[in-house]
Amino acid sequence: MNSRLALSCGIFCVALLLSAGCTGSDRSLSFSSLTFVTEEYPPYNYQEGRVVTGIAVDILQAIAADAGTTISPDQFRVMSWEDAYNAALSIPDTVVFSTVRLPEREDDFKWVGPIAREKKVLFAVRPSSITVAGPADLKNYTIGVVPNDAAIGQLKEIGVPQQNLLSDPDPAVIIEGLQEGTIDLWCYGEDAGEYFAEKTLGSPDALVPVYTLDAYDLYYAFNRNTPDDLVDAFQQGLDSLKQKDNGSQISVYEEILSRYS
Repeated sequence: MNSRLALSCGIFCVALLLSAGCTGSDRSLSFSSLTFVTEEYPPYNYQEGRVVTGIAVDILQAIAADAGTTISPDQFRVMSWEDAYNAALSIPDTVVFSTVRLPEREDDFKWVGPIAREKKVLFAVRPSSITVAGPADLKNYTIGVVPNDAAIGQLKEIGVPQQNLLSDPDPAVIIEGLQEGTIDLWCYGEDAGEYFAEKTLGSPDALVPVYTLDAYDLYYAFNRNTPDDLVDAFQQGLDSLKQKDNGSQISVYEEILSRYS
């Protein structure tokens, strides 16, 4: 099966899955009309048992509560980042998070945020003899990446050849490549990378960051067909959380962040 056909089939399967929670042609301007797709990316979004949780999920629930409504657990779907990203691109009333807002993505979505700011780092297996003094050094290494990761474009811009970027949607497969020596470095979010190191190797310290590529703001990315007033309601709700005192001299937003620190 060629890659274009595989992508089309993947989007069709995701569309069938998401449509199971929809109500046909009814697209009322309500929070319940949306489906939220995401990946395992702690502490922002991840599963505990069958429940989707994390900073970004708690913020969504707080926005809904402030608006006098709720977001059902059934409205959340966890899948690979590539599938989640493509679903929000192509399926109406779909929101993908947590998403880096890049110039080349700007017109593909409607944006709400920022949710938080994260560091993208280059991990190596501990102990490591790899030293990265600057971005130019990265072109000398094979680097594991997740498809559609925001860092891919930046890595190419600083001179990393396409053939040095080894892509897999499963972080555990990339970590195995690090262990086996088929991959030198892994470019990923620092907090999420430590989570997968512990999950896969038994310790968050099994991998060591050897270089910080950049810091990025994370957003909710709404399908372009989402009504503007619904997107605006989420942005106004998020802005309100950042200002609203929770009774302990900090904002509701800050209190949510503190749960995961």
